Amino acid sequence: MPGLSGSVTMPCCVSIPASLKSLCQANGEDLRITSSDGETLLDYGIEDWSAAEPVVHFRHTFNTGDTEVYAYGGNALASDDQDKVGVAQDCVGYWPLGDAGPTYAYDWTGTNTGSQSGGVTFGQMGRQADACGFDGDNDFLDLGTIGIGNPLMLNGSDLTVSVFIKPVLTGDSYQRIVDKSDGGAGQNGYAIITNGSLSGFETTAYANGNAVVRTSTLPTVNVWNHLAWTHTNNAATDLLWFEGSSIGGSQSAQIIPNAETNMRIGSWNHSTGREYKGDLDGLIIFPRVCSADEIKFLAKAYPASAMLEWGALVEPSGIISRIMHHRKLMAGAG
Repeated sequence: MPGLSGSVTMPCCVSIPASLKSLCQANGEDLRITSSDGETLLDYGIEDWSAAEPVVHFRHTFNTGDTEVYAYGGNALASDDQDKVGVAQDCVGYWPLGDAGPTYAYDWTGTNTGSQSGGVTFGQMGRQADACGFDGDNDFLDLGTIGIGNPLMLNGSDLTVSVFIKPVLTGDSYQRIVDKSDGGAGQNGYAIITNGSLSGFETTAYANGNAVVRTSTLPTVNVWNHLAWTHTNNAATDLLWFEGSSIGGSQSAQIIPNAETNMRIGSWNHSTGREYKGDLDGLIIFPRVCSADEIKFLAKAYPASAMLEWGALVEPSGIISRIMHHRKLMAGAG
Protein backbone atom coordinates (compact mmCIF):
# COMPACT_ATOMS: atom_id res chain seq x y z
CA MET A 1 0.00 0.00 0.00
CA PRO A 2 1.44 3.41 -0.88
CA GLY A 3 2.43 5.31 2.25
CA LEU A 4 3.69 2.34 4.25
CA SER A 5 7.30 2.32 5.42
CA GLY A 6 7.52 -1.47 5.28
CA SER A 7 5.46 -4.62 4.82
CA VAL A 8 2.51 -5.64 7.02
CA THR A 9 0.62 -8.92 7.28
CA MET A 10 -2.97 -8.05 8.06
CA PRO A 11 -6.59 -8.85 7.22
CA CYS A 12 -7.96 -6.82 4.34
CA CYS A 13 -11.12 -6.84 2.25
CA VAL A 14 -11.99 -6.28 -1.38
CA SER A 15 -15.20 -5.89 -3.35
CA ILE A 16 -15.87 -8.63 -5.89
CA PRO A 17 -17.07 -7.07 -9.19
CA ALA A 18 -20.66 -7.90 -10.12
CA SER A 19 -19.43 -9.28 -13.46
CA LEU A 20 -17.36 -11.92 -11.64
CA LYS A 21 -20.09 -12.63 -9.10
CA SER A 22 -22.45 -13.42 -11.98
CA LEU A 23 -20.14 -16.26 -13.06
CA CYS A 24 -19.96 -17.84 -9.61
CA GLN A 25 -22.28 -20.28 -7.92
CA ALA A 26 -25.40 -18.77 -6.38
CA ASN A 27 -23.88 -18.77 -2.90
CA GLY A 28 -20.29 -18.03 -3.94
CA GLU A 29 -18.95 -21.42 -2.87
CA ASP A 30 -16.55 -21.56 -5.81
CA LEU A 31 -14.89 -18.21 -5.06
CA ARG A 32 -11.17 -18.36 -4.34
CA ILE A 33 -8.60 -15.63 -3.54
CA THR A 34 -4.93 -16.08 -4.43
CA SER A 35 -1.73 -14.08 -4.20
CA SER A 36 -0.22 -12.36 -7.23
CA ASP A 37 1.17 -15.63 -8.61
CA GLY A 38 -2.42 -16.67 -9.33
CA GLU A 39 -2.01 -19.98 -7.48
CA THR A 40 -1.17 -19.51 -3.81
CA LEU A 41 -4.50 -19.70 -1.98
CA LEU A 42 -5.19 -17.13 0.72
CA ASP A 43 -7.43 -17.57 3.76
CA TYR A 44 -10.67 -15.75 2.97
CA GLY A 45 -14.26 -15.25 4.08
CA ILE A 46 -17.31 -13.74 2.41
CA GLU A 47 -19.02 -11.02 4.42
CA ASP A 48 -22.32 -10.89 2.52
CA TRP A 49 -22.69 -12.67 -0.84
CA SER A 50 -26.17 -11.19 -1.38
CA ALA A 51 -24.68 -7.73 -2.04
CA ALA A 52 -24.36 -6.55 -5.64
CA GLU A 53 -20.56 -6.46 -5.20
CA PRO A 54 -19.86 -8.74 -2.24
CA VAL A 55 -17.09 -7.84 0.20
CA VAL A 56 -14.55 -10.59 0.79
CA HIS A 57 -11.97 -10.54 3.59
CA PHE A 58 -8.57 -12.19 3.29
CA ARG A 59 -5.23 -12.21 5.05
CA HIS A 60 -2.07 -11.33 3.16
CA THR A 61 1.28 -9.56 3.33
CA PHE A 62 1.19 -6.06 1.84
CA ASN A 63 4.23 -4.07 0.79
CA THR A 64 4.94 -0.40 0.19
CA GLY A 65 3.44 -0.41 -3.31
CA ASP A 66 0.21 -1.80 -4.70
CA THR A 67 -0.40 -5.49 -4.02
CA GLU A 68 -2.06 -7.66 -6.65
CA VAL A 69 -4.37 -10.51 -5.74
CA TYR A 70 -6.61 -12.70 -7.88
CA ALA A 71 -10.26 -13.61 -7.38
CA TYR A 72 -11.42 -16.79 -9.14
CA GLY A 73 -14.91 -18.10 -9.83
CA GLY A 74 -16.91 -20.13 -12.33
CA ASN A 75 -16.56 -23.72 -11.14
CA ALA A 76 -19.96 -25.40 -10.72
CA LEU A 77 -18.34 -28.37 -8.94
CA ALA A 78 -16.29 -26.49 -6.35
CA SER A 79 -17.21 -26.71 -2.68
CA ASP A 80 -16.98 -23.98 -0.05
CA ASP A 81 -13.39 -23.26 0.99
CA GLN A 82 -13.86 -20.24 3.28
CA ASP A 83 -11.64 -20.00 6.36
CA LYS A 84 -12.88 -17.07 8.43
CA VAL A 85 -10.89 -18.22 11.45
CA GLY A 86 -7.79 -18.10 9.25
CA VAL A 87 -8.57 -14.51 8.25
CA ALA A 88 -8.86 -13.57 11.94
CA GLN A 89 -5.95 -15.70 13.16
CA ASP A 90 -4.03 -12.76 14.65
CA CYS A 91 -7.08 -11.37 16.48
CA VAL A 92 -9.04 -12.10 19.66
CA GLY A 93 -12.21 -10.53 18.22
CA TYR A 94 -13.22 -9.93 14.57
CA TRP A 95 -16.73 -8.64 13.91
CA PRO A 96 -17.22 -7.47 10.27
CA LEU A 97 -20.83 -6.54 11.24
CA GLY A 98 -21.95 -6.71 7.61
CA ASP A 99 -22.95 -10.36 8.03
CA ALA A 100 -24.92 -9.58 11.19
CA GLY A 101 -28.64 -10.10 11.70
CA PRO A 102 -31.35 -10.75 12.39
CA THR A 103 -30.16 -11.91 15.80
CA TYR A 104 -26.38 -12.29 15.87
CA ALA A 105 -23.19 -10.40 15.00
CA TYR A 106 -20.65 -13.06 14.12
CA ASP A 107 -17.13 -13.16 15.52
CA TRP A 108 -14.85 -14.68 12.89
CA THR A 109 -12.47 -15.96 15.56
CA GLY A 110 -15.30 -18.35 16.41
CA THR A 111 -15.34 -17.40 20.08
CA ASN A 112 -17.56 -14.42 20.96
CA THR A 113 -20.52 -13.93 18.63
CA GLY A 114 -22.74 -11.07 19.82
CA SER A 115 -26.50 -11.29 20.41
CA GLN A 116 -28.49 -8.18 19.58
CA SER A 117 -30.61 -6.49 22.24
CA GLY A 118 -32.93 -3.50 22.07
CA GLY A 119 -33.41 -3.50 18.31
CA VAL A 120 -29.97 -3.01 16.71
CA THR A 121 -30.50 -2.03 13.06
CA PHE A 122 -28.76 -4.47 10.76
CA GLY A 123 -27.92 -3.75 7.13
CA GLN A 124 -26.99 -0.08 7.48
CA MET A 125 -24.77 1.27 4.69
CA GLY A 126 -21.30 0.70 6.07
CA ARG A 127 -17.72 1.70 5.50
CA GLN A 128 -16.79 -1.68 4.04
CA ALA A 129 -20.07 -3.55 3.51
CA ASP A 130 -23.17 -3.31 5.70
CA ALA A 131 -22.96 -2.02 9.25
CA CYS A 132 -24.94 -2.04 12.51
CA GLY A 133 -26.93 0.97 13.70
CA PHE A 134 -27.46 1.86 17.37
CA ASP A 135 -30.25 4.21 18.50
CA GLY A 136 -28.51 5.55 21.62
CA ASP A 137 -31.37 4.33 23.82
CA ASN A 138 -31.14 0.61 24.50
CA ASP A 139 -29.38 -1.01 21.51
CA PHE A 140 -26.29 -3.14 22.01
CA LEU A 141 -24.60 -6.39 20.99
CA ASP A 142 -24.12 -8.64 24.01
CA LEU A 143 -20.92 -10.70 23.96
CA GLY A 144 -21.87 -12.37 27.24
CA THR A 145 -19.58 -13.29 30.10
CA ILE A 146 -15.86 -13.06 29.40
CA GLY A 147 -14.54 -15.72 31.75
CA ILE A 148 -11.11 -16.94 32.70
CA GLY A 149 -9.31 -18.18 29.59
CA ASN A 150 -11.48 -16.29 27.11
CA PRO A 151 -9.19 -14.57 24.57
CA LEU A 152 -10.99 -11.24 25.18
CA MET A 153 -9.95 -11.27 28.85
CA LEU A 154 -6.57 -9.81 27.77
CA ASN A 155 -5.33 -9.78 31.37
CA GLY A 156 -1.80 -8.47 31.57
CA SER A 157 -1.78 -8.08 27.80
CA ASP A 158 -1.23 -5.36 25.25
CA LEU A 159 -4.13 -4.68 22.90
CA THR A 160 -5.27 -2.78 19.84
CA VAL A 161 -8.89 -1.90 19.08
CA SER A 162 -9.71 -0.92 15.48
CA VAL A 163 -13.21 0.16 14.41
CA PHE A 164 -15.06 2.35 11.93
CA ILE A 165 -17.58 4.66 13.59
CA LYS A 166 -20.24 6.96 12.18
CA PRO A 167 -21.41 8.80 15.31
CA VAL A 168 -24.27 11.20 15.89
CA LEU A 169 -22.65 12.67 19.06
CA THR A 170 -25.96 13.46 20.72
CA GLY A 171 -27.67 11.53 23.49
CA ASP A 172 -25.88 9.87 26.40
CA SER A 173 -22.54 11.06 27.67
CA TYR A 174 -19.59 8.65 27.68
CA GLN A 175 -21.01 6.50 24.89
CA ARG A 176 -19.47 3.02 24.85
CA ILE A 177 -18.15 1.73 21.55
CA VAL A 178 -16.99 -1.50 23.18
CA ASP A 179 -16.84 -2.19 26.93
CA LYS A 180 -15.66 -5.15 29.03
CA SER A 181 -16.20 -4.17 32.67
CA ASP A 182 -18.27 -4.42 35.82
CA GLY A 183 -18.05 -0.74 36.77
CA GLY A 184 -17.30 2.70 35.45
CA ALA A 185 -14.21 3.59 33.45
CA GLY A 186 -13.59 0.02 32.33
CA GLN A 187 -13.37 -1.33 35.89
CA ASN A 188 -11.88 -4.85 35.85
CA GLY A 189 -11.52 -4.65 32.10
CA TYR A 190 -11.25 -2.06 29.34
CA ALA A 191 -13.42 0.27 27.27
CA ILE A 192 -13.27 2.90 24.55
CA ILE A 193 -15.80 5.74 24.45
CA THR A 194 -16.71 8.92 22.63
CA ASN A 195 -18.40 11.78 24.42
CA GLY A 196 -19.85 14.66 22.49
CA SER A 197 -22.81 16.16 24.27
CA LEU A 198 -23.29 16.45 28.00
CA SER A 199 -20.03 16.22 29.87
CA GLY A 200 -17.30 17.70 27.72
CA PHE A 201 -16.06 16.70 24.30
CA GLU A 202 -13.58 13.86 24.35
CA THR A 203 -12.60 10.43 23.13
CA THR A 204 -11.19 8.24 25.88
CA ALA A 205 -9.90 4.72 26.48
CA TYR A 206 -10.05 3.12 29.92
CA ALA A 207 -8.32 0.17 31.57
CA ASN A 208 -9.23 -1.16 35.02
CA GLY A 209 -11.10 1.93 36.20
CA ASN A 210 -8.66 4.55 34.92
CA ALA A 211 -8.35 6.70 31.82
CA VAL A 212 -5.22 5.56 30.00
CA VAL A 213 -5.48 7.93 27.05
CA ARG A 214 -7.77 10.88 26.33
CA THR A 215 -8.12 13.53 23.65
CA SER A 216 -10.47 16.42 23.02
CA THR A 217 -10.48 15.45 19.34
CA LEU A 218 -13.80 14.01 18.27
CA PRO A 219 -14.76 11.99 15.20
CA THR A 220 -16.66 13.82 12.48
CA VAL A 221 -20.43 13.59 12.88
CA ASN A 222 -22.44 11.45 10.44
CA VAL A 223 -19.50 10.29 8.33
CA TRP A 224 -17.29 7.24 8.64
CA ASN A 225 -14.18 7.67 10.79
CA HIS A 226 -11.50 5.12 11.59
CA LEU A 227 -10.72 5.01 15.32
CA ALA A 228 -8.04 2.90 16.99
CA TRP A 229 -6.59 2.52 20.48
CA THR A 230 -3.23 0.92 21.25
CA HIS A 231 -2.58 -0.17 24.85
CA THR A 232 0.78 -1.25 26.23
CA ASN A 233 0.55 -3.29 29.43
CA ASN A 234 1.62 -1.34 32.53
CA ALA A 235 3.27 1.44 30.54
CA ALA A 236 2.08 5.01 30.12
CA THR A 237 2.38 4.89 26.33
CA ASP A 238 -1.22 4.34 25.17
CA LEU A 239 -2.34 6.16 22.03
CA LEU A 240 -5.58 6.97 20.26
CA TRP A 241 -5.57 7.10 16.46
CA PHE A 242 -7.92 8.87 14.04
CA GLU A 243 -7.71 8.02 10.33
CA GLY A 244 -4.32 6.40 10.80
CA SER A 245 -2.67 9.27 12.72
CA SER A 246 -1.92 9.18 16.45
CA ILE A 247 -3.47 11.74 18.77
CA GLY A 248 -3.86 12.09 22.51
CA GLY A 249 -1.27 11.53 25.21
CA SER A 250 -1.25 8.67 27.70
CA GLN A 251 -2.72 9.31 31.16
CA SER A 252 -1.50 6.42 33.31
CA ALA A 253 0.07 2.96 33.26
CA GLN A 254 -2.50 0.21 33.84
CA ILE A 255 -2.73 -3.57 33.82
CA ILE A 256 -5.91 -5.24 32.57
CA PRO A 257 -6.83 -7.63 35.41
CA ASN A 258 -7.80 -11.29 35.31
CA ALA A 259 -11.42 -10.59 36.24
CA GLU A 260 -14.62 -12.14 34.88
CA THR A 261 -17.02 -9.51 33.56
CA ASN A 262 -19.60 -9.14 30.81
CA MET A 263 -18.81 -7.39 27.52
CA ARG A 264 -20.92 -5.42 25.07
CA ILE A 265 -20.60 -3.54 21.80
CA GLY A 266 -22.49 -0.23 21.90
CA SER A 267 -23.09 -0.04 25.65
CA TRP A 268 -21.70 -0.91 29.07
CA ASN A 269 -22.79 -3.86 31.22
CA HIS A 270 -23.83 -2.82 34.67
CA SER A 271 -26.32 0.06 34.47
CA THR A 272 -28.48 2.08 32.08
CA GLY A 273 -27.13 4.93 29.98
CA ARG A 274 -23.84 5.22 28.14
CA GLU A 275 -25.41 3.82 24.94
CA TYR A 276 -23.65 4.57 21.66
CA LYS A 277 -25.67 6.46 19.04
CA GLY A 278 -24.68 5.96 15.40
CA ASP A 279 -23.31 3.17 13.21
CA LEU A 280 -20.39 0.79 13.73
CA ASP A 281 -18.49 -1.31 11.19
CA GLY A 282 -15.47 -3.61 11.14
CA LEU A 283 -14.57 -3.99 14.85
CA ILE A 284 -11.29 -5.84 15.40
CA ILE A 285 -9.37 -6.47 18.64
CA PHE A 286 -5.73 -7.60 18.54
CA PRO A 287 -3.83 -8.97 21.59
CA ARG A 288 -0.84 -6.76 20.81
CA VAL A 289 0.13 -3.21 19.95
CA CYS A 290 -0.23 -2.74 16.21
CA SER A 291 2.48 -0.70 14.54
CA ALA A 292 1.91 2.71 13.00
CA ASP A 293 2.01 1.10 9.55
CA GLU A 294 -0.58 -1.47 10.61
CA ILE A 295 -2.91 1.20 11.98
CA LYS A 296 -2.49 3.22 8.79
CA PHE A 297 -3.28 0.11 6.77
CA LEU A 298 -6.44 -0.64 8.76
CA ALA A 299 -7.61 2.96 8.35
CA LYS A 300 -6.85 3.47 4.68
CA ALA A 301 -7.02 0.11 2.96
CA TYR A 302 -10.05 -1.55 4.49
CA PRO A 303 -11.61 -2.13 2.08
CA ALA A 304 -9.83 -1.26 -1.12
CA SER A 305 -10.17 -2.83 -4.51
CA ALA A 306 -9.79 -1.82 -8.12
CA MET A 307 -10.43 -4.12 -11.06
CA LEU A 308 -7.39 -3.97 -13.29
CA GLU A 309 -8.13 -6.42 -16.07
CA TRP A 310 -9.96 -9.57 -17.13
CA GLY A 311 -7.81 -12.63 -16.87
CA ALA A 312 -7.59 -15.32 -19.49
CA LEU A 313 -9.29 -18.68 -19.02
CA VAL A 314 -7.02 -20.42 -16.55
CA GLU A 315 -6.60 -23.63 -14.63
CA PRO A 316 -3.92 -23.24 -11.94
CA SER A 317 -1.88 -26.41 -11.67
CA GLY A 318 -3.33 -28.74 -9.08
CA ILE A 319 -4.80 -25.98 -6.91
CA ILE A 320 -8.14 -24.78 -8.23
CA SER A 321 -9.28 -27.38 -10.73
CA ARG A 322 -11.71 -26.31 -13.45
CA ILE A 323 -12.05 -22.70 -12.30
CA MET A 324 -12.79 -20.82 -15.49
CA HIS A 325 -12.61 -17.08 -14.88
CA HIS A 326 -10.64 -14.72 -12.76
CA ARG A 327 -10.25 -11.06 -11.99
CA LYS A 328 -6.99 -9.43 -11.04
CA LEU A 329 -7.60 -7.03 -8.18
CA MET A 330 -5.39 -4.44 -6.60
CA ALA A 331 -5.57 -4.49 -2.82
CA GLY A 332 -4.22 -1.83 -0.55
CA ALA A 333 -4.86 1.03 -2.94
CA GLY A 334 -6.25 3.23 -0.18
